[in-house]
Amino acid sequence: NEAEMLEASKRVSSISVTYAARDSSFDGLDIRAGQYLALLEGKLLCCTDSMEELADKVAEAVSQAELVSLFYGMDVSPEQAEAFSASLGGKLPEAELSLVAGGQPVYYYLISAE
Repeated sequence: NEAEMLEASKRVSSISVTYAARDSSFDGLDIRAGQYLALLEGKLLCCTDSMEELADKVAEAVSQAELVSLFYGMDVSPEQAEAFSASLGGKLPEAELSLVAGGQPVYYYLISAE
């Protein structure tokens, strides 16, 4: 079972969505305080002022996923979470999306795609 679980975990991608606390530069990108940041496996995927653009980048990164779980944080309203989920779902028509109130601090969304 352990070997099978370890093999299955290699097919899971994790994305964290948060915000920039200060101006900085990372991986050649200039980041402004307050921008949304998406981290794929801990590496910067994108920084943007637009949640729609962020959804585009996330969808590109997980375009082959069959199951996407969105855990929304304590600073995200259910309406905002539904809107983000609908936007992402429209870009991933073949994937099954589930939306869960995660309640986590700091991160607007924790996303698991498999």
